[in-house]
Amino acid sequence: MANATAIATLCGDVLKSRKFGEQLTNLSHLLGKYYAHTPCQVCHRDDEENLQPLNKEPGAVLACGTCRRMYELGGQLLRVDAILRSQFSEASEIGKNEIQLKLPPQDELSAVNVRYRLCDDWKQIDSDADTILLVNDWELDHYRFRHFRKFNSAPLLLGKYGIKTQIPGETGFMRAEEMAELARGIKRVGYLRMDVDRLGQIFARGLGDNQTLPRLAGLSRQMSYFFKVYLNSLAEHKEQNIPKNIKQLPQKETSQNSYNTSESLPEGKTQILLFIYAGGDDLFISGAWNKVVEYAFDVYQCFRAYTGHNPDITLSGGINIADAKFPLYQAANESGEAEEAAKGKGRDSLGLFGEVFKWDEWLGIDDINLVNSEIKAYLKEESKPKLLGVLPFILKLEQENIGVNYSRILFAIC
Repeated sequence: MANATAIATLCGDVLKSRKFGEQLTNLSHLLGKYYAHTPCQVCHRDDEENLQPLNKEPGAVLACGTCRRMYELGGQLLRVDAILRSQFSEASEIGKNEIQLKLPPQDELSAVNVRYRLCDDWKQIDSDADTILLVNDWELDHYRFRHFRKFNSAPLLLGKYGIKTQIPGETGFMRAEEMAELARGIKRVGYLRMDVDRLGQIFARGLGDNQTLPRLAGLSRQMSYFFKVYLNSLAEHKEQNIPKNIKQLPQKETSQNSYNTSESLPEGKTQILLFIYAGGDDLFISGAWNKVVEYAFDVYQCFRAYTGHNPDITLSGGINIADAKFPLYQAANESGEAEEAAKGKGRDSLGLFGEVFKWDEWLGIDDINLVNSEIKAYLKEESKPKLLGVLPFILKLEQENIGVNYSRILFAIC
């Protein structure tokens, strides 16, 4: 019996040490000669010889064909209303607004070639399509289009908000340089990352004894709905979609750049933001730095209202402010570090301007009785300040018109 156990253990160790052995079917491909070229300055792959500029801008980085393709498709996302999916037997020329994928065989399924085509109109007629995904489309009549009876039609919810560029002769999203020019005060871009605190514990223990598979699915759906649907409405039509009695930063006119002389932003939009990602339980957003800060406070307060102010369902976030030329991946890292610092301070916090405070400490606490026992002990019962929070303190300083005698950073978020 002992020998059998030892043999089983040894076999298990051998299998663990070569867990991918069955997948190494073509060793000659891995061990053969490999010619490296100048790496792509976006993804850093070095197996493509002929790199080309990523875009037509002066000084654009050299990129591989895949990155150039992704960049072109990304420029189309702002006006995508539908995505058509179809299969094809042999590789064909790639269209302007499509991408082709070769899916390898999996278990008993054979290999398949799939084509996705981005469409700027929901009313599509394509005899080769098998599925159409209608992006953020709430019109039931669109799903009843008679041509869709030949294949599946389904909604695709996306956190998708952006402003069209106002630079003459250009299309697509407003880019970092343009958003920085529209920022208040210093010309900088802000990057915001946020996610739900302790999401695993919420799903594991949040429903208690009432936990069932349908309820878990409903919880997941409602969480995703906030990030994929509601945030779009909050950015595009803030006044109609924001709860009453929440604290908002003072609204002031935005500076206009040299090529945009209109009094308002395109399509009446006021949020100078670009959703890089929003879905599931987190988001990554860029924009004019003051608008990013403003939006972060709005998102937090709306999320708290959305969850019924449940004390166990909170958000943490981090904001990085950088020059328009600052690399996006590095901005993502730095805003992520600010977010991790916020989680490291007990969560339910925001990292901003190199400091981390609880959201209530940023927004202000109206009732001193709501603070925890440690803060009460620090303040003592006989000392109850009228101003408790960063924002109320800054607003008071601004009303006093104290000029340049104090650091301008105090007025940054006013």
